[in-house]
Amino acid sequence: MRILLLFVLLFSLSANAKVSFNGTGKSLDQFFALASEVMKKTIVADPSIDGSLKIYGTSHASSFDELFYSLLSAYNLSYQETGSLIKIVQAETITLHDADSLKSYVANIVSDVFISGSVFFGEDDKSRKFHYAFVQNSTGQVFDPESLGLKVTAFNHCLARFEFSGFESLVTCRPFSESLGSGSGFEALDSEGSQSASDVVASVVGEMEDDIEQ
Repeated sequence: MRILLLFVLLFSLSANAKVSFNGTGKSLDQFFALASEVMKKTIVADPSIDGSLKIYGTSHASSFDELFYSLLSAYNLSYQETGSLIKIVQAETITLHDADSLKSYVANIVSDVFISGSVFFGEDDKSRKFHYAFVQNSTGQVFDPESLGLKVTAFNHCLARFEFSGFESLVTCRPFSESLGSGSGFEALDSEGSQSASDVVASVVGEMEDDIEQ
């Protein structure tokens, strides 16, 4: 109780007041008790929450509110707040089942995604970097891999790999196109057009063999 009173005396009881106290080594329980007094709210904490504070340079915080909510985030705690009460619980973590479901969701989406265009920078193979445009084949909509947290690894202008939390999937240019019909005069695409599936596979195998030799 004396420790709590000492904390409170170090700054005015206002959530917008500048913070100046030494919280190092104090428990989360003590901090929540202090927060209740400063913020004038009842705080209900999950009994499983435990630990000590690691806070440095509290005087640099613009307000106690800023410090309080930053601490919750740093300790992976979530909260529900009403006008007079703050409920603090352990933030939910992704279970193995959830992770598998998420991978399945991602796999389902990228299975219909192809490279619709690419540009490269660099003068040689080692410095060359590709930037891609992706499209969902069934809808024709532009696909943004970063919105799903996908990492894109480039191989060549028509081949890349998506990676996500242990999930991997190759993505290519469209391997098929509408038939041009017999007698159209187009027997094959030129070297700058879309690659066939066999060309893509052969390219991957060749690059893998080069990596092994190096």
